[in-house]
Amino acid sequence: MKKIKSFLFIFLCLGLAANISMAGSQTEEAARLELKEIQERIDRYDLDWEAGLTSRLLDYTREERSYGFNPPDNYDEIVKQRKVIYPSTWFRDLPEQFNWVDSNKITPVRNQGGCGSCWIFAATAALEGTHWVYRHEALDISEQAVLSCFSAGWGCGGGWPEAVYEWYRDETAFLETCMPYQANDQIPCATEECPTVSQINTWFYIANNVDDIKAAVLQAPIAVCFDVYSDFNGYFGGCYSHYDDGSSPEAGHCVLITGWDDNICPGGAWRAKNSWGPFWGDDGYFWIKYENNCNFGREAMLLSVSFVEIATQSPLPEANLCDEYSLELSATGGNPPYTWSYAGGIYPDGLSLDPEGILHGQPTKSKQYWFNLKAEDASMPPAMDFLWAGLYVADAVCYSCGDCNTDDLINILDIVFLINFIYKDGPAPNPLELGRIDGDELINILDVVYLINYIYKDGPAPVG
Repeated sequence: MKKIKSFLFIFLCLGLAANISMAGSQTEEAARLELKEIQERIDRYDLDWEAGLTSRLLDYTREERSYGFNPPDNYDEIVKQRKVIYPSTWFRDLPEQFNWVDSNKITPVRNQGGCGSCWIFAATAALEGTHWVYRHEALDISEQAVLSCFSAGWGCGGGWPEAVYEWYRDETAFLETCMPYQANDQIPCATEECPTVSQINTWFYIANNVDDIKAAVLQAPIAVCFDVYSDFNGYFGGCYSHYDDGSSPEAGHCVLITGWDDNICPGGAWRAKNSWGPFWGDDGYFWIKYENNCNFGREAMLLSVSFVEIATQSPLPEANLCDEYSLELSATGGNPPYTWSYAGGIYPDGLSLDPEGILHGQPTKSKQYWFNLKAEDASMPPAMDFLWAGLYVADAVCYSCGDCNTDDLINILDIVFLINFIYKDGPAPNPLELGRIDGDELINILDVVYLINYIYKDGPAPVG
């Protein structure tokens, strides 16, 4: 079957060679020589994947191959400032196998051609998948519109998915029929007459580990980026991984994770959709091991196309060690009622969060806390929003008004203490609020009477 598929690759890919924008000048002889080198490497390191005469080997020389993940110069600083979420805290158990393809929520495989536009294709595929999951509508969104109209982008020279998300949030998404893909960033922008079909509300940064990415993918397909080595171009099947022999990657590349399988190969693997056409890999898809030596999982972000928005602002109102804390969280949009939960970070000691959105309790430790709160609406699947919440719990000297001698009891001794202070130059209550029994600013006989009534005649409690 693999041989038949190889011949099919050769026939179809050579038939496309006349399309200059989509194919390069690789010769079949050179492609076969490169395939031989890849196969020798697989055999040498006993890797769990197969190589074949793929469209990438047949269509492009090493120099002509474009990928596209090209983040800005201050990328490392940007990553440090991100507030990631930990979706694995949402689930008690993650399934061993899951794939959005099985639910028919993934659009067909596309081909970026000789343009380094994977960053657009991966981000657009994530929007298409998320829109299909939450809006129940299949869309074929135009990558060319971003390539031609997004002035802040890098075009065929590469870019990064978050720049595309910003475009889809601040501008809009158009259909492929509006601006068909031509693998050319010099095509003029022509979207004036095109209707809006989707828009991103926001996105959430996902911690780059297996469980958190799995939990995010359970919500919707997500785009990720990784380091690409030359042998990946010849991937034909199995579970790809790169043996770390000290060689450098050719470039960065972005794809769409559609699912995973813990048992497909030793150690488990991600299932991902590439943007190199259906005649590369496993019908345009590939498996890549969780342990892959390719930094797979970078730039993992969960998109939101449903407009639930947490209205509560961060930082939250300050708390202290003496007073009970209670705050009602609020959200807007979507389909109320909302269900609230904790979604990672350092949660305040002594506080709890009700599903209805009441954050309450008695703080027990003074410090600055930062944690994620999640609001989900009643849709199926739910739309959601997150709040990176700051809460400062201040240290405080706790006292009970009426406990004038600060022995943690309110009794006759406090009456005596108060009389001594007022009439016999005795020590003052510390703080003075302890002796302002009736709530006014004076400490006098009225406070003594108020305290006697409270202790002996079931009068109202001190209010100072």
